[in-house]
Amino acid sequence: MGDIGRLPSENLDLHGNRNLLPNHNMPSLPPCPANEADYQATVEALDAVLDAGSADETHLLASLADYLGNLVEAYEAEHHPV
Repeated sequence: MGDIGRLPSENLDLHGNRNLLPNHNMPSLPPCPANEADYQATVEALDAVLDAGSADETHLLASLADYLGNLVEAYEAEHHPV
């Protein structure tokens, strides 16, 4: 009985809310950098997002900056250990 009327997970956003917009045209987020060129591109993207104002945690791009920062951090931990 618990699953009656429940939407498939692909129709829900990250918060479990119904996603009314089709997402087949949405750009995908970049994966973890696979090489130094990808890493540099991710750092440049992060810098651009931060320059756009996302250093403020209430900015619309703040979650993207957080995501890109996590990618940079993961790559650096594996390939540029201190």
